[in-house]
Amino acid sequence: MEGADLLQTIAEVSVAFAGFAAIVIAVRHRGAQGLEPADAISLQLMLGPSLATVAFSLIPLWLFHVGISADGVWGISSGGMALYLSIVTPLDARRGSRMLRAGQLERKPAAVVAVLGIAALLSQATNASGIVWGRTFGGLLAGLLLLLGLSGFTFFRLVAVPSREPGDAAG
Repeated sequence: MEGADLLQTIAEVSVAFAGFAAIVIAVRHRGAQGLEPADAISLQLMLGPSLATVAFSLIPLWLFHVGISADGVWGISSGGMALYLSIVTPLDARRGSRMLRAGQLERKPAAVVAVLGIAALLSQATNASGIVWGRTFGGLLAGLLLLLGLSGFTFFRLVAVPSREPGDAAG
């Protein structure tokens, strides 16, 4: 199957991001009563895309092994990811908007996350429908890499940017 090794590697990297994010949050909040809202959204933005990337990296392998054609594998996988993203992206946008208004989220990182999520949704919708490049491995790969980029960006922010104290102004 085209790209099987790459799909497995992407799944492994996504699991590593999710695991390390959980460790960072646990160490950062050892002994604390609960997570700060910004850390909670960071953890959710790490775990959601990471686990989705794992699922949508492994689903094509299963579809291929049950005998579905390559065109069908890429179309079904991209369609599933597009459906997932069409549900999750507006929910995340609504939550992010509330947190921006409350000063719990920074504007520029939130914009990067939104752009990556929307780009992943559009890439998967076009791949599933066969518009632009047809139903291809490359089309699915684009969405997986965008989700992996979203997880990587959020992980970098989680590790590199110190957690804010309650009441600190957002940048």
